[in-house]
Amino acid sequence: MNEHHLSFNNTGKLATFVVHVQCHQNATWQGQIVWAEKNQTSSFRSALEMIKLMDSAVEQAGVDNDNLHFQETGGE
Repeated sequence: MNEHHLSFNNTGKLATFVVHVQCHQNATWQGQIVWAEKNQTSSFRSALEMIKLMDSAVEQAGVDNDNLHFQETGGE
C-alpha cells in the first residue's frame, strides 16, 4: 500500500490529508483520504474525486487556495 502525506498551508492555516491508495485501476487511484484536523475519512474512486474532496475541505477550512504551498512525503 502506498501512503502519501499531503499538506496544504497558508500563513499559519493548515489542512493535513493522509491518503491511502488501496489500488490502481482504470488509470487512476482508489482509496481513502483522512482530513487529519477534523478526523474525517472519505473514500474516493478516482484521483479527481480525491482532489475534489481536498478542495472542499480546504474551502471549509477557509484557506485561500491561491496561496497554497504543496508538500508530499512518503510513498514510492
